Amino acid sequence: MLITSFRVRKIEAPTNRLVAKCTITFDGMFAVSDIKVLLKEDGEFYMGMPSRKTAAGTFKDEAYPVNSEVRAAIEKVVFGAVKYSLDNDVAVLNGEIKSGTNKVSLLQQDVEDYQLTSL
Repeated sequence: MLITSFRVRKIEAPTNRLVAKCTITFDGMFAVSDIKVLLKEDGEFYMGMPSRKTAAGTFKDEAYPVNSEVRAAIEKVVFGAVKYSLDNDVAVLNGEIKSGTNKVSLLQQDVEDYQLTSL
């Protein structure tokens, strides 16, 4: 399974440490949207998966990585794209996996594997 594309939307006036929202697509067939990227107090990013508020007032993730290895692999691509967006002042950044890539697993991917376009 590969992340075949992504879209990063930079938050122009960040509040509550939210700096970007992302959508990622796996194998061109399954998309996960509303991934939130927050800036922690220590300057590191945190990835919040799509969630909903329960009747009890707590939040429950609706889509999430099943283990820490997969989470780290998704974060590597998402955080790399967000960093690029912030460093280059890009409001919307799209990434499509480069044709001819030899990556066969999400665990091998990096933001350099994508053709980047900005809007």
